[in-house]
This record gives sequence, structure tokens and C-alpha cells, in this order.
Amino acid sequence: MSGGTKLEQSEVSGWPPFDRSSASERAWVRRRHEHVQHVGHVEIDFDSRIVRRDGIAVQLSRLEFDLLAALSSPIGMILTRDELLTRLWSGRSIADSRTLDTHIRRLRLKLEADPSHPRHLVTIRGVGFRLDP
Repeated sequence: MSGGTKLEQSEVSGWPPFDRSSASERAWVRRRHEHVQHVGHVEIDFDSRIVRRDGIAVQLSRLEFDLLAALSSPIGMILTRDELLTRLWSGRSIADSRTLDTHIRRLRLKLEADPSHPRHLVTIRGVGFRLDP
């Protein structure tokens, strides 16, 4: 690609508008190509938004994937109910405060070997939720 401002190049190439020779650019490219995480028997591919359990693709709604992505960044960190509600429903009203619980339950049904005794998508009573490796 020749000519054009960094912003124009970014709009065409999809790359962020900064110097491609910089260390931050190289780190961004490296992270982009390594953007697959494994949680137990579940593989999360953030670039393609595909989740596999035991190698088989699992159909997640947009919101379920966004919830899983929030909990996996970083894995092992507790996110409070309020943090998750703000991240996922910011600017939108939700009819019931238990909406988050419903989505957590659906994720467990799709991803956990034993949803009633989750090993990976864990509730921290009185605090929030955590995704364990």
C-alpha cells in the first residue's frame, strides 16, 4: 500500500493507525494471532468468535460470547455482577436483575461437563463470577 495518512491506511487495512515498525504494533500483531484461549476442554477463538467444547463447535448467542469473553480477560479474575452488567448491558435496560444469572446458567449448560457442579464458570457467592482454567 502506498501513500495516504495513517488513518486512511487504517480504514483500508483494518490496522490501528500507528507506526507499523513500533514495538506496540508488533505486540498487537502477536496478540492477534494468539487470541485463542483454552479453559479445560473448551477452546475460545476470539478472532472468529467460535467456541469449541471437546473439538465440537458450540453455538453461543452474541451476548453469551461477550459474557464468556469478559470473564476470560484475564482468566481467574473475579468480575462483580455490576461490572458484568455494565460491560454487557451498558445503556440498555434489563427487565430483571436475574438476567445475568440466566446467561451464566446457559453458558454452563453449553460448556461445563457437569453444569450443576461447574469447575470453570464459578460463582463467587456475594461477589460475582470467575472463569477458572
